[in-house]
Amino acid sequence: MSDSEDEDEHIRRAVQRGRVVPDDDDDDDDDEESAMDMANDAAVAVADDETDEQGDNEQAPSLEKFPWQKKMDEFVAPDVEDDRTIYWIYSIAGDVGKTTYGKTLLDEQGALVISPDSPKDVKHLICETVKKAKPNYELAEATLATLPDGVDDWTMKAHLERADVDVGLMRFYHNPIIIVDLSRTESRMMDNIKLYTTLENISGSFHSTKYEGGTVSWWKPPKLIVFANNPPNIQMLSPDRFQVYIIDSDSLDLRKDAVVDKELTEYAAELKRQQAARMEEIEAAEAGRDPRDETQEIFELVYEMVTDAKAERSATMHFHLKRAGYRETQKKMNEWIREFFADEIAAGDVKETRPQNVHCWKGLARRVTE
Repeated sequence: MSDSEDEDEHIRRAVQRGRVVPDDDDDDDDDEESAMDMANDAAVAVADDETDEQGDNEQAPSLEKFPWQKKMDEFVAPDVEDDRTIYWIYSIAGDVGKTTYGKTLLDEQGALVISPDSPKDVKHLICETVKKAKPNYELAEATLATLPDGVDDWTMKAHLERADVDVGLMRFYHNPIIIVDLSRTESRMMDNIKLYTTLENISGSFHSTKYEGGTVSWWKPPKLIVFANNPPNIQMLSPDRFQVYIIDSDSLDLRKDAVVDKELTEYAAELKRQQAARMEEIEAAEAGRDPRDETQEIFELVYEMVTDAKAERSATMHFHLKRAGYRETQKKMNEWIREFFADEIAAGDVKETRPQNVHCWKGLARRVTE
């Protein structure tokens, strides 16, 4: 095996190690418990303390992961690269292990946990972490390259500690994972634009202006995970960004949210329609033509002006227009009618009435279809 392969193997072992092996301060300790068992015991003790303090009744830390956690391990594996996807994992009921799994990613992968309230603070935190990550990783490589083949994990850890290598930061550089763990209160604020602005900003290269500042240019795309108690507001972000899963409280497995997927598909189609309509307007302007009025086309497909036609509720008109493809609100529809039929309204051929305080239009009748 070449020196380069030796170095890669040492790094791989150090990075993929399940947890950091705890310090052994007692040289006379003859306990035969394995390093991994000791590490797991320590992790359980810390997690239990935090659970008692926070009143968190979630999954007790153990070696056996829930089915949904195992699938998440596949999503965030080091060899998976995806610079677009934001994994939104939620459970309305709670107590399914989201917090515990977040701690596991922190321990095992060096994941970075952020609060999305202030995009400027988040950018600063990531920028400072990234500044330290590469030199730390290079120091780890240089340190592990000096070790012989087959070195045990205790020796590996001791050498890294002597060299002042941050193992968590080393793992973050190897496989950057960013977690947004929303509290129940924050999860109710799915319309908070700061949350989505933060997610968009940190998924690519960005510049931080806080304090000394700096530019973050990712060496490999970070995996973005949101743990929440509600689904996202899909209109706050590009529809191709989200992979939304709900955790089944019975099977404790991930289940794709088909409702959100349907909304995302419809939202993507609407964006394409708006894009096409805008392009038509631009082409019409370039050719010196009046832009096509889609509302007029839909309206004239469904309604026509008829003298002495009975009044029809505007809510009913809006319903039938929507069935024909109209996408605006009832208020927008009324505004359009006032503007488009301004002359007819002035002449009294089209009237806006309110019998029994119900908004209606008179003089416009639905077309008879065969």
